[in-house]
This record gives sequence, C-alpha cells and structure tokens, in this order.
Amino acid sequence: MTNAADFHDDLIIVDTHVDTIQRQVDLGQDLTAPDSGGYMDLPSMKKGNLTATFFAACVDYNNIKRGTARQRQNQLLSAIIDFCDTNADTIAVARTSEDIRRLKAEGKLAAVITVEGAQAIEEDLAHLEELHRLGVVSIALAHFTSNTWADSSADVARHGGISDLGRKAIAEMNRLGMIIDVSHASDEAVIGALEASRAPIFASHSCARALHDHPRNLTDDLIRAIADKGGVVGPTIFPEYIYAPFQAATEVLAEEIRAEAGDDGPVEKGTPAITTIMRSFRGDMNGKYNSLVTKALPMPGIDVFVDHIAHIAALTSPAHVCVGTDHGAVRFDIPGWEDCTKLPALTDALLARGFSRREVAMIMGENVLRLMDDVQAVAG
Repeated sequence: MTNAADFHDDLIIVDTHVDTIQRQVDLGQDLTAPDSGGYMDLPSMKKGNLTATFFAACVDYNNIKRGTARQRQNQLLSAIIDFCDTNADTIAVARTSEDIRRLKAEGKLAAVITVEGAQAIEEDLAHLEELHRLGVVSIALAHFTSNTWADSSADVARHGGISDLGRKAIAEMNRLGMIIDVSHASDEAVIGALEASRAPIFASHSCARALHDHPRNLTDDLIRAIADKGGVVGPTIFPEYIYAPFQAATEVLAEEIRAEAGDDGPVEKGTPAITTIMRSFRGDMNGKYNSLVTKALPMPGIDVFVDHIAHIAALTSPAHVCVGTDHGAVRFDIPGWEDCTKLPALTDALLARGFSRREVAMIMGENVLRLMDDVQAVAG
C-alpha cells in the first residue's frame, strides 16, 4: 500500500468553486507566481495536487446595479481563457471528465469554467449556447440577488422558487450538457430545479444547515433530494457558512463600522455584515479582498469542514459529496489549510475520520467526474 503522501498525489482533486480569477483581474495578482498572496496559484496547485478547479465568473450586486453585468461576466470569462492560453504548458480548459483525466496524465492542471448566477443572462437564453461554446460547464441559477430565473437564499423571493423562464433555462442547460448549480438558491428554488431538470444537479459550495443554521446552507431533506437524483453536494470552508464564532464576530465588527461611519458611511442599514466590512475599505480593492484576514476574525479548523462532509455522507453516501471551498476573491486563512498547498491535510483528516481510501478518492474528485459524465449522458 502506498504511503499517505503518495496516495494524495495520485488522487484527482477537484475544487468545485473558486473565485480566484477576480484577484488577477481586480488586484493584478500574478497567478503564475508562487506564494502570490491568495489561496491558489499555479505553483501552489501543482504542489498541493489541486488537479482541477471550477473557476467562477461571478457578477456581483454592484455590476447589476450599474448595468454592467454582461461586461463583467465577459471580462472574467476572457481572463480565465486567456490565463489558460498564456500558460498552456501548465493548465488548460477542461470541458469533460475525460479532459481532466487526460490533463492529469500529461502532468497538467485543469480549469473548468463556470458562471455564478444568471444575472448577465436573464431573458437572453440564446446566450447559453454562446457560453457553452466558450467552454462554460456549469451555471448557478442565482447568486445574492433573485433574478428572472430563480430566487436567491439572500434576497426577497420573486417566483416562489423557479420561474417559467428558469425552467426553460434548465431545459436548455440539460440539452447542452451544462451542470445546474443550486448553491445560493432558495430552498424552493432547489426543489424547483430538481423537478425541472432531467439531469442530476449539484450544489457547488453549500454546507449542512443542520450543523450551522444559515440560509445559504442546505437542509437535510434538500441534501437527500439532490443525492436521490444522482447529484453531489460540495461543502464550503467559507467561515460565515460554517462557523458560528466567525459569524458573531463579523456582526460585532459591522456594527462598530456602522456606528463609527454614521450617516456618511459606505453602507446602508441592513447590509450583510461581511459586505459592510468590505465596503468600509471603499476604493481600496486590496484591503477589501484581504479584509477578513487583516481584521483577525476567528476561523474554523479543518475538522469543522470535515464535520459537514461526514454529515452529508451519513445522510446519503460518500458518493454524493465533493469539495467546493469558495476560496478565491476574499481571502480567509484556515489554520492548517491556509492555501491549496495544504490540501494533503484535508486528505489526512478524511482518513482519520474513518473514510476509506476509495471514499476519500470519491469525495476529493471522482464524484464530480461521475456527475459530469451523468449530465453529458442526458444532453442532446
């Protein structure tokens, strides 16, 4: 039997949600340089054996408000594609599980392109075909705002779940072989997606609400329903969704910021705590993206993350769990897992929790590859 280090290096490891491309676009971070200042760069991916990464093109509220959603989406998609083209000896765009396996065998990394939310698509369903041609593999139905497709878990419901347009969008995504992502969607929208989709769906970065009561997390019933349809749930290590001490500390800090700023502050009352903290840096993008680290907020350990994996696996089976860290734009340093070079610590933690080597291989990547195959099988 191979030792633990060799076992880790032989795995196909997939992270189903990272926003790292925003650090390159907005901060000018060099993702080809080691120790570049964030969770992930090419040398770190190699060192930690992060085989494939779902790079997300995420359009946020400010772009929607300014009417620049499509421009921002295109900017991020172009940045992902250009990054792979410029570093073709190290990383390439992957559309299928076969691409990921081939690139691993060639000693290369894989970039899987995703879109986080339909904010830049809305009624233009013909744009789905264009995104598919660009190599987009997965689209999340909603982000922090409800849109014309689906309701968000963080916004006022507009449809009671999924709209008629959203059902048409799901049908078109099924035809194209694109994975439907329900992270950030409301409970009712998750149910609607399960009813509308002919293919399995997944939650690329969502934890278990039974362990941490946050509306972004999934109930046990929703987790079971996703698994029953052949889907996969990827817990995130983003501390707000997984760790009560962090959430409490951000609320206290946000109130202090609001009180100090008064009526002239950069945020309005009712703005989420982390948004308040980030906006307090105003135009300082570097400060904004690193605010959770510079404010020395309490962070969860790897064991808290593994608790969510174990919970989802116990509800369903290890065949329905993956890893979707949500690392990337906003930096947060998990003790012992500060960047992706430390991924062996996660492998060790899963083995220590009692998962077999086969189950660890499934959780760390094989389940996602199977999902990609199953979605492709429904296409056409």
